[in-house]
Amino acid sequence: MTGEPSDLLLWLWGRLPTDFVQISGDAAAVERLTHRLTVVTD
Repeated sequence: MTGEPSDLLLWLWGRLPTDFVQISGDAAAVERLTHRLTVVTD
């Protein structure tokens, strides 16, 4: 994942949609990360 540091941080906290960061590589890994972040921050 790449992007502006503020965009990455906001994405990690679920405040920005995925289209604000650039994803390369294993999309399934990003999906798993997104799911885990959702579980632990809700």
